[in-house]
Formats: sequence, structure tokens, C-alpha cells
Amino acid sequence: MSFAAAKHTFVQSTSSVFANRKEKKKKKNVIAFSPHQKTQKKNLIVSAEATKQAHEGIAEAHESTLASMRMTSRNSSSSSSSSSSGTYAHEGIAEAHESSLASMRLAPARDANTATTSRPSSKADEKDALYFSATCPFCHKIWITMLEKNISFDGFVWEDLENKSEAFCKTFATGSPDAEANPSVPVLRLPNGKVMVESALVMNYFCCNDTYPGVDLRPKTAEQRYDGQLFENTFNTVVPAFFKCLRAKNEAELESAISEVEHALAKADRCLQMNASFGGDNGNYCCGNQFTSHDCATMGFLSRLRVVLKHYRDYDLNNTLQKLPWLKSWADAVEKRPSLLKTYELVPGIVGKSSVDEAYIAHFAKFVSWSSAI
Repeated sequence: MSFAAAKHTFVQSTSSVFANRKEKKKKKNVIAFSPHQKTQKKNLIVSAEATKQAHEGIAEAHESTLASMRMTSRNSSSSSSSSSSGTYAHEGIAEAHESSLASMRLAPARDANTATTSRPSSKADEKDALYFSATCPFCHKIWITMLEKNISFDGFVWEDLENKSEAFCKTFATGSPDAEANPSVPVLRLPNGKVMVESALVMNYFCCNDTYPGVDLRPKTAEQRYDGQLFENTFNTVVPAFFKCLRAKNEAELESAISEVEHALAKADRCLQMNASFGGDNGNYCCGNQFTSHDCATMGFLSRLRVVLKHYRDYDLNNTLQKLPWLKSWADAVEKRPSLLKTYELVPGIVGKSSVDEAYIAHFAKFVSWSSAI
């Protein structure tokens, strides 16, 4: 895929170090992981003291939306600390164009021959904390939102969901209506101690909070809000069907689940067909020519359908989209967003996999107990 290029100035921002309270410092040291350290706790945090990563973006304004952006990176220097051969770097660039994407960098700085690590500080509870998983589809919508709005945030804690940290579990219990529930990401803790759970609510917090002005992802009119929410609600009915496909125990269950996936996608296609502001000169986002939070809340699941169901169930999303032209037009538009492409670029380094496809396949392996004949 090629992108038109027009060079812009880079604004590098380094994030402040985030970690735990002094009195609990020894108990909650955050350790990152590499493919050679899979047994270690992967409660990773953003840190930029030891390394810097370059974040390059080229944007070209096209009508009221961003037409293209190219993003590349270069290696950062190694840390002098023996306990930190690499850290998570956070850099941001902002483009002074009303409708252009201002994107931020959240990436692991990895030496070619060393593992990624991170360093704790003594101010854990004085900062924001966002417990996160780079491969979780529900976290993905928030990650895309933050990149689209150019939110500079130094409190990411990359949580290992197979080895959950005590800090994460306690924070989740503080904010969840069911304190005994199995802790799940994302979890946002604010400096005042308030804890937020549920991906849609956390995403809405970043979209509507004037502390993070950036690009306004809220639909401009009441009709657009209706159209966007209807599409989001309808498209997301594919999520339980997706998990049914993975959990299927025989061919009959799989066939039924695949039918549910295709039915959910067909309904989403009809939502766009009924939307007078969608398509052609009106634009191919779910609210027309304005990219909104409703796109953020749905677009990340396309790659799970495309990669994960193909790997485990030999399901080809492209074949389905060929029969759903409205939904295909939307998918083609959102899958070109630089914010989405940036997350794909960063995921392998965060989780220690060779590709984003491998990372997603590994994430969902735990849901599959029966192998279909493919």
C-alpha cells in the first residue's frame, strides 16, 4: 500500500517514568519480557529515560480527512543501565491541520541482542495508569482512539493476561461492580484514585474529556450520532459469534457460528446502505466523511476476523466482504488509517512475536480446544 507524502515537522515527547509506591516498590517491580523470558511477569510500563524512538509521519490533507501517512522508525541507543537493556519509548508528532491525524508513538525500544525491560519509579499512585494488553481487541479500540487524538500518555502498563500482576488485580477490584470477577483489561486509574473499567466507557472518557482536546471524534450531528451508534451496535454483534467459532467443539457448532458471523456482517452492511451520508462523495466512514469514535470502536476487529478465523477455522473474510459492498467500502477506508497501521507495527515488539498475525493467533489460542478439518 503506498501513501502520498508531504513532509512535516516532528515533535518528540518523552514520557515520564511510571511505577509503584515506595513502600511497595520491591513487591511490584515491573518486568518486561522477551521471547526468551516468557515465564517472567510482563507487567510492562512506558518509560523513555533510557531510549528514544523516532516516529515519522507524513500526512496529506484530502478534503476533510487524512488521505495518507507514512510512518517509520529507527533504532534507539542502548540503555547504560544493566537492569534495562531496552525500555518502552513514547514519542508524539502533531500536525497543525484541522482534520489530519496527529499520531503518537508507543513502542518498545529493543536492542538486537537484548531483551526489553523497564524501570520502576516511586510515584506509582500519583499518576494515571492504564492497564492494557496489546493484543486484546477491546483495548485496541482505546489505543486507536488515543493515537487519533494524539493523546500523550505516560501511564501505560502492558499487562500479561496469563500472569496478572497483583497491582492490576487490586486496581480492577477497586473499580469493578463485581470485585470478585476475573480481572480484565482495560482498567484506567486516574491520579485522584478513581478507577474506570469497561472498554467502551474508557474509550468514551478519552473521547469526551476536554483535557485531551485533539481531533474531535464525536459525530457532529444528532443524525450522525444515531447512524454511528447503530452501526457500532450492529457490527459488534459479530464479537460473540467470533468467539463461538473459536470455541466450537464440532463441525455442526462451527457451521452455525460461521453463519452467525456472516449474518452479523450482513446487518452491518445494511446499516451503511440505509445511511444517506455514507458512500461516494459523502465518504466511507460509518458517519460519512468524518472519522469518528464509532469507527474506532469497530475497525480493530476486522483483523481478528481476517487473521484468527482464517488460521483456526479457515474462514475467509474477504469472500464475505465481496458479497457486502457497503461494508467492504467501509473496511477499505478504515484499514488505511495510520493509527491502525501504527498499532500493527508496534504489537510484535510489545509481545515478543515476529508479526502481528502471530501475536493475534497466539492471543486467541486459549479459546480453541477442537481443530476443525481444514
